[in-house]
Amino acid sequence: MILYHGTIESRGKKIVKDGKIDCHAERLNSESYEYIVENCMKVSEGSIKPKTLASTPGYTYCTNSLMYAIYYGNKNAILNNENEFYIFKFDISEDKLEPDQDEVRMVLLKDPDQYPTAADTLKACKSARYGDDITEFKYCILPATNYFENVNRELIYAIVCEHNYNPEKSNEDKRKYVEDLLSKLHDIVSWK
Repeated sequence: MILYHGTIESRGKKIVKDGKIDCHAERLNSESYEYIVENCMKVSEGSIKPKTLASTPGYTYCTNSLMYAIYYGNKNAILNNENEFYIFKFDISEDKLEPDQDEVRMVLLKDPDQYPTAADTLKACKSARYGDDITEFKYCILPATNYFENVNRELIYAIVCEHNYNPEKSNEDKRKYVEDLLSKLHDIVSWK
C-alpha cells in the first residue's frame, strides 16, 4: 500500500541524512506520553475530548492521502516557523499497520475501540501508524503556505483547503477540481 508522511523541513533533512524515518524520533509536540494519556482519555457523553494534540511515541504516522500528508506537513512547518516541508512516500503492507488511535481521539473525537483496524482508521480519518523505522522511501520538498515568495504556495494552499476531500461524498465539480489540483501538483513534484 502506498502511504505518505509529511514533516517539517529540518526533520525531513535529518530523515534523508539518516536514511530512515525513525519511529522513535522526538515528537514535534513535546508533551510526555503520560500527559497524553491523562488528557486524551477523558470520556464525556460517549466521546473522547482531547486536551492535547500530541501523538503516541514509538510510531510513524502515515496516510493513504497525499493531500492529508501535505496538510500535516504544512501545518507543522507553519507551527515551527519553517518555509518548506517534506513529504515521504513509501510502500507498507496494510497488515503491518496499526489503527491510528490518536487521530481517532483528536479528529473524530471518538473512542478508538470503535476503529479496531488500520483499514478502519484509514477510511475514517485517513491515518494509520507503523511501529517500526521506514528505510525505503522517496521524498519531495514543498513550500509551506507561509512561504509567500514561492510561486507554488497558492497551489499548496488550495490543496491544504481540500485535505478532507472524499471522492465518495463529492459531486462531479468537486472531483474535477481536486483532480486538477493533483494534476498541477504532479507537475511540480519531483520525487527523489
